[in-house]
Formats: sequence, C-alpha cells, structure tokens
Amino acid sequence: MTLHLSRIPITGDRLRYQLSSDVYAAHRFVMRHFPVANKDPRSELGILWRFEEHNRPHFLVQSLVLPTTEVESKTFDPIVLVEDMTVRFLLVANPSRKQKREGRPNSARIGIHNEETQIAWLKSRLANSLEWADPGAVRVSEPRRLHGRRGTQRVVIDAVTFDGVGHVVDATRLAGVIARGVGPGKAFGCGLLSVSRV
Repeated sequence: MTLHLSRIPITGDRLRYQLSSDVYAAHRFVMRHFPVANKDPRSELGILWRFEEHNRPHFLVQSLVLPTTEVESKTFDPIVLVEDMTVRFLLVANPSRKQKREGRPNSARIGIHNEETQIAWLKSRLANSLEWADPGAVRVSEPRRLHGRRGTQRVVIDAVTFDGVGHVVDATRLAGVIARGVGPGKAFGCGLLSVSRV
C-alpha cells in the first residue's frame, strides 16, 4: 500500500486566519490541490489532513494520489510496521458519540469531553492494531472547538490531540487504520494518524 504525505504551506496572516477559523474553507483549500473526483472526492482520493502551526503554518495531508500542485511530498508504505514494534503516534480526532434527538429523524453527534472516556474511545478505534498498557502513555490536549459554515449549513467539532507511545499488535490492521483514518470529522482536519518508530 503506497500513500503520499504532502505539506501544503499557508502564506500570509489573512489566509492563515481564514483557514484556521473556518474548517469548510480549510477543506476547500486542501481539496484544490488534488484531482477532481466523483461522488466523494475526499474518501475516493484517501485524503486526510490536519493543520500544523510549528515550522511555519501548513496542512499535513495524506492521500492515495499525489497533489496536482507543486508542494513538498513524499511516499511511504505503512505496511513496513511490524508486530510488537514500539511506536509514537499523533492524532487530531473528534471523540464523539451519536445521540438521538426527540422528534427528529437524524441523530446529533455529541463531543466526549472527559479525558478517561476520550482515551477509552481511542482504544476502541485502535483495537487489535495498536495498544498501550500504561494509562500515562497517552497525553490528551484540551478540546479545541472548530467551526465552519457553508451557506446555511454550520458545523461544530470538538477536536483533541492524542500524543502517545504504544506497540503494534497487528501491522496489517494498523496500516488499514492509517489509510482510512480514525473517527468522524475527516473532511475537517480530524482522523490523520501519524505513526513513527521510537
């Protein structure tokens, strides 16, 4: 399985403010760097991304295809991971659960704000692929509320950063998780799981 990792720079304070304050605008900005696809371009092209501020503001983007623009990119294969390998991982995610709304056909997605429950949510998403025994092996950031608007449609996401150390249980399964992403909010900067050997 071959994946591409690209760094898309964000130049100028005005653009940085616009993209960091509106996840719909950020999504559109990222997708402009990739080929036009059919029904669900993000899913079809395997695009996962997150906003990073260190080392100059940029979007780190993982994809099945290379960007069509000239940006810094490299190719990697997550299958090179092996069982029992100790790894460091980083994930911006939207730990949440669905809750039925009285009198409405669709469920609402409710953010999980308790740290212990957030880690339990993460464990369930990484089950049989990546594990850790020490409860202190994973650090969880304070939730950051992300907003976006497209016409009359609004989105609100509570994003947290998981930063931890674990060991690989099933390398093939973990490679699949890396390729698919973790949890909801993938179109809006959540779900990109970065894993590196310790």
